[in-house]
Parts: sequence; structure tokens; C-alpha cells
Amino acid sequence: MARKSRKHPKLAVLVSKDTVGYALRYLQSLPAEGGEVMEATERIPRMRTAAKIVAEIKALDPDTEVTEFHIRKLAKEGTVPVVWAGRKALINLNDVLDLMRQGITRPTDEVTPTVGGIRHIDPKL
Repeated sequence: MARKSRKHPKLAVLVSKDTVGYALRYLQSLPAEGGEVMEATERIPRMRTAAKIVAEIKALDPDTEVTEFHIRKLAKEGTVPVVWAGRKALINLNDVLDLMRQGITRPTDEVTPTVGGIRHIDPKL
């Protein structure tokens, strides 16, 4: 299918099904780190913005409670890795889905008991 460039209308980009098929077969033939052959879709990370990740999750589960704010918070805290493309934060959808499957534990803060507003001091000090 030929497509004309907007900047250079005389140039046409030709992408055929054979070219795409050849590229996929080539990617599938490459050995993985362990020496086994992987699928082409496993090699390409599914990088999305926070809004598009929420849209993909809602497509899988329309009643989900995952929000865009939560995805952005995970990225800001460093829980999921982020790749910056200019000002746009791209997050791997597979990493977010794996994190949702595994879950994260909340950090527990040890609270020292107080009596009448005064902290207990250990006598061994």
C-alpha cells in the first residue's frame, strides 16, 4: 500500500504485506538470551502513556477501578520503569499488568506506643 509523505508529496512510502511478514519472520528467527526462539510480539515492548494504559485495562475489564492517577503514581514512585520521550512518559503495559497480577505490599510503619502524648523510652539506653 503506497502512502504519500506530507512534507514531500512526490515521495511515496511502500509497505506491503510481504515486507511486514518478512520482518515478523526475521524477528521470530532471532534467538533469545537463553538460545530459544521467542515470538515477535514478546520482543516488542508495548509502551503506552498512562491514559492509554487505563484505556487498555478498561478494554480487558470494563469494571476496573484502576485510574490514570494510580498509573502515574506508580511511575513517579519508580514502581514501574518509565521511558521518557520528550515530555511524554511511556510505560510498558506488560510491566503494569504483571504488577497488577503480583500486587504490592503496603509498607508498615512501626508506631511507638504513646501514653498521654509521651513516648516510651527503652530503659536499656
